[in-house]
Amino acid sequence: IRTQRRSGIPLTAQPTLLFDVVDVGSSLESQAKKVIHFEKDAGFASLVSGDMPKMVEAIFSTSQGQLSETANKFLRQAENWGLKAYSVHDADTFGLQMSLLYGLASKNNCYMPSEFYPENVTSLGFFPSIAKSLKLPAEAVTEEEEKIFANLRQMAEAKPELAQDVETLIE
Repeated sequence: IRTQRRSGIPLTAQPTLLFDVVDVGSSLESQAKKVIHFEKDAGFASLVSGDMPKMVEAIFSTSQGQLSETANKFLRQAENWGLKAYSVHDADTFGLQMSLLYGLASKNNCYMPSEFYPENVTSLGFFPSIAKSLKLPAEAVTEEEEKIFANLRQMAEAKPELAQDVETLIE
């Protein structure tokens, strides 16, 4: 990736790429056809090592459990570069919330205009409905997670395809 502040930035830059990656004027020089955004940072370094990115023709990114302003902008920038955007997340409350947030403003970045949000992120994540169909046991829900149930329902109004997963999770 090339930015106005820095010349070439290797895609293996760790632990994170800086904010200038999403500045106007950044460009991509890659054979990648997609960007895969991971909810978790755990194991991320081993995932991006070796030839895995080349084998799947992908740029891997993570926002370490939160869909930050930079992550939203980066995914939109990837779409602008012609890459398909995918996400991988858990079936827990925070993973589902992250999936619902793609393309929507959060309290932290609600001032951003719509052109900074990705339009078409395809989820490769693990949904509550999948866990239910596999008859996996329910996990305990913390008070912190319960506090965002109402917000999940509200976000699902904008993404009705995920409404059933929200209800399954709450159930």
